[in-house]
Order: sequence, then structure tokens, then C-alpha cells
Amino acid sequence: MANATTRAKRLNETKMILRQPLLLIAIILSFALLLLFVIYPLAKTLIYSLTDETGAFSLANLITILQTPRYGKVFGRTMALGLIVAVIATFIGYVFAYTVTRVNVPAKGFFKTMATLPILSPPFVLSLSIIFLFGKQGLISKNLLGITGSSVYGLKSLIVVQVMSFFPIAYLTLSGILASIDASVEDAACNMGAGRWKTFWTVTFPLSLPGIISGALMAFTMSLDDFVISYFVTGSRFITLPVEIYNYVKKPIQPKIYALFTLMFLVILVLMVTMNLLQTRSDKSRHAGRRARA
Repeated sequence: MANATTRAKRLNETKMILRQPLLLIAIILSFALLLLFVIYPLAKTLIYSLTDETGAFSLANLITILQTPRYGKVFGRTMALGLIVAVIATFIGYVFAYTVTRVNVPAKGFFKTMATLPILSPPFVLSLSIIFLFGKQGLISKNLLGITGSSVYGLKSLIVVQVMSFFPIAYLTLSGILASIDASVEDAACNMGAGRWKTFWTVTFPLSLPGIISGALMAFTMSLDDFVISYFVTGSRFITLPVEIYNYVKKPIQPKIYALFTLMFLVILVLMVTMNLLQTRSDKSRHAGRRARA
């Protein structure tokens, strides 16, 4: 019965689209652009990275990349940076989200604005600001503190700027999850004698765990995929994978570059699939809980 209803609903939606020529043209055009600018380049990159000079299937390019010490270090540094940024950004995002949705504090609008403001500013603005403030000629480092020879290029500055740029993503994810948690569940735990801290760890935190994992995966993916911030702040001693790929793209493209693209794409693909599965499971559990209470 449910399958028949779903099929009938899809058939009605298809008929509605066919009755609107402009909508149909927009959908066809969107698919065409998607195939031309996304699917086709990805497919060509995968083909070039998984074939040899004769066009036969081969993993030689990927194996060469993994066995080259320079690329191994760059890949490891990028993964480590992503993990650090994901943990810190998710923690800050959770604090903001919990404060806005679960704590009676004044000026909640101010907290919401501050949590989403980095999304509105271009990524290079934060990169340039930390250079202008704490660089060799920085307003704070040289003019106020009198520090000469200060360098902001490297891992520490990259972590700071990426966390400031990506924690709003975790905040937006977690604020929606925390807002959807029924407050009566927490009230029931408190009425049974649990304190606020125990209620948080036994009720609120487990229910928000899918959002935490989803926010962390999103922050990790954005850190892994970031080029603008890394290009401005990395310096010569700490190179991330997107910057490494860009440095080679400026030269005649070699097969190993396609392998680097593929390696990065596969990591992001696995993370996105995992995030979607977790989000789907979280939505199903919330709907099941609401039906049970109803």
C-alpha cells in the first residue's frame, strides 16, 4: 500500500513538471551543466588516474603517490589538520549551539550573529586579517607588543583561521539537532533526580551525537577541501594537499596529479556518504520517537 502511494505521488509530480515547460527546461539545463562541469571532469580524472599510458586499467599512479615520501607527508599533514580542525570547530560550534538553544542567556541574537558571521565573509578576509594583525608588520605583534620577526605562516595559524571559518557549519548543524530534542525528555530526567550535568551526559549528549558526528565530518571535509586559506597561511614548511595539487597544476599535468585528485575525491566521497547515512539514521530515529510519543 505504501509503495503504491509513493508511486502515485511520484507520477503526479512528474505530470506536474511536464505541464510546466519552463520548469522542465530549467531541470534539463541543470542536469546538462552538472554533467558538463562536474560529472565529466570527475570521470576523466578517475579514468586518467586508474589507467596507464596504453589505456589499460592500472593502480600504478595511486601506488606511486602513496609510496612517494613527499606526497605521503602532505597527505598525512592534511588529514591531521582536518582532524584537529574538526574537533576544535565542533566543540566551539556545540558550545554556541547549546548556549543558544538550551541556556537562558541575554543577547541570544548577538551569539547567533557571531556564530554565523564568518560564513558571510570571504575566506581570504580572515587569512589576511591574521597576517595584518600578527605578521612581521602586524598591528598587534609589532606596533602594540613590539615583537619583530613574527611569522604567522604555518600549522598554528592555519588551525586558527580554519576553525574560525568552519565552526559555523558545525554550529548550524548542531543548533538544529539540539532544537529538535524534546525538552520534556530532559525535564523527565531532572524530575527523576538527575542533576543538570548527569542529564546532559545521559540524555542531551547521546541524542545530539549524530549531529556532533555530522558537524565534525563537515568541518573535516571543508578543511580537507580548503585551498584559499591554506594558500595564504601555510607558508613553505607546511603544504596541504589542495595547495600541492595547485602547484602541480601550474605545470604540465602529469598522471600523478590525477592520482592526487582521485585520492582526495575518494576521501571526501567516503566522508559525505557517511555523513548522509548518519543524518538519515538520525532523522528516522527522531521521527520514530515522535510517533511513539504521539
